[in-house]
Amino acid sequence: MHAMLDLQAVAPALLLALAAALAARIFAPRPSTPPSAPTYGPWYLPPFVRGALAVYRLGKEEDGFLLAARRDYGTVVWVPWPMSQHIVLETEAIRRVYQAPEKALSFYPIRREMQGSAFGASFWNDKSIMNGQVFPVHARGMKNLAPALERFITVVRARIADLAAQVDAATSGAVTIKPAEWIADTYFEASLAGMFGPNVRDAKGVSRDELWRAFCEFDKAFPIMASGMVPAWLLDRIPDVVTGKKAQGVLADIFEAWIRDGFEGLDEGVIRDMAEIPLKNDLGAHEAGKLLIADFWALQANAPYIGIQLLVFLLQAPQPFRDELLAEIDSSLAVTEDSPGPDLLTFQHLSSTSTLPLLSSCITETLRLGTATFSIRVVPQPFVLPTSAGEKHPEVVIPADTRLICATRVHHLNDEVWDRASEWDGKRFFDEKDKGEEAGRRSRRARDVYGFGGGNSRCEGQHFATAELKAFTSLFLSTFEVEVVSPVGKPDFDELYEPIELAGVDKPGFRPRRIPERVGMGAYQFTNAANADFELTVRRRTTTTA
Repeated sequence: MHAMLDLQAVAPALLLALAAALAARIFAPRPSTPPSAPTYGPWYLPPFVRGALAVYRLGKEEDGFLLAARRDYGTVVWVPWPMSQHIVLETEAIRRVYQAPEKALSFYPIRREMQGSAFGASFWNDKSIMNGQVFPVHARGMKNLAPALERFITVVRARIADLAAQVDAATSGAVTIKPAEWIADTYFEASLAGMFGPNVRDAKGVSRDELWRAFCEFDKAFPIMASGMVPAWLLDRIPDVVTGKKAQGVLADIFEAWIRDGFEGLDEGVIRDMAEIPLKNDLGAHEAGKLLIADFWALQANAPYIGIQLLVFLLQAPQPFRDELLAEIDSSLAVTEDSPGPDLLTFQHLSSTSTLPLLSSCITETLRLGTATFSIRVVPQPFVLPTSAGEKHPEVVIPADTRLICATRVHHLNDEVWDRASEWDGKRFFDEKDKGEEAGRRSRRARDVYGFGGGNSRCEGQHFATAELKAFTSLFLSTFEVEVVSPVGKPDFDELYEPIELAGVDKPGFRPRRIPERVGMGAYQFTNAANADFELTVRRRTTTTA
């Protein structure tokens, strides 16, 4: 009886404690799996409609789409079919992706797949050849391209000498050129000779125009073939792809004939080493020729257009800035007992970030504003990305067996990262502060520009491309005085050109309007290039600043 009375006395307290424990279990914060990324588009639309809407908007106005996606979705957004990929939009998340090792976020499958879908290699999925031989040989070979740059510079000097002879022969002492056409043509000849040697066309008897036409037709189809968004059964029904695949065959035939002819004009180098891999694996010279299309395309589809944009920005920058740049170039090329001048135009010298730091800054700034690179990764296991401050969840999970894209363009336009992000500032990456030996060198912030991609997908040709840009720009501007013939005021100006902002210039400048269909393909190319190509008046330089 006494025990019963004690139980009755404590029963309310026990019930209260039990209720409190249950409430704590229900309402206490619990660890949970991070949420998945939001899906693009209105919730009431079917996924395939939302995906198609994203692709349409991205192709129509890339910058507007990416900036709006960052505003509306934050760190990352999932875009359903036909894209079927996550787009990473925030700076810290992009860095996290680029820092991830290959086993966490894999680039190799994308690289192999493109060898098949875009360049036609039949052995693209053979990991023992592609991962084990092709990729390591290419990476090693791209680290030292001294002979290739020497051949590149030889052609550039010849082209500049030819233009100088035209200037000297002109009664007025000046000629007018279309810079986009002249620069693209110079880069085409110089880079082809640089990487492939001077006799690559001889074995097949192909003219410069035939090779250029094949490149242009292939390049036009490249974004469609490389995207992975178009089903195989539909590809061969797209006219540009049909033409592009024929051009791909032409290119493979040209390189095959050159290989069978003993690589005439190229005794050694990464191109020869690459071609010998299919030969040693009994895949034949035609497969070797197809393998070389990738490097040929990379040479011609990016650096020339950065070279054009760089000159466009430089020639519209303030005169004091141009004078400072010319002084740096003249000093670099000056011939003294300790500095042999032209001999400094070497791969080792020009590929260094400490060489021509102001010009290096200009190149980096042009890469920031003149490229849109989509670095794609395969996600083998769930991958967690941190989100930015103010978002609903601190993390988001990218599911396994999906793909993600680093949209570097939206990072390059982010005003929270860059002061006046839409403005071209040639000194943005030039450190002028008094830091002893560091004064005047290229800023460390340049590493935050992903014009060449990043991480394990960073372009292996970046050092060669940078050396090309430095060599061409230095030789051109040290030889000629150049004046832009402005197209402003022409009836079709707004259709062919787009405005640009330049540091230290009150009114907007201009550049040829970019092709919208090449989203994420790297350097911007131009709409109606022949019509949009403005003019330059070129004269001999009569004085130097050194």
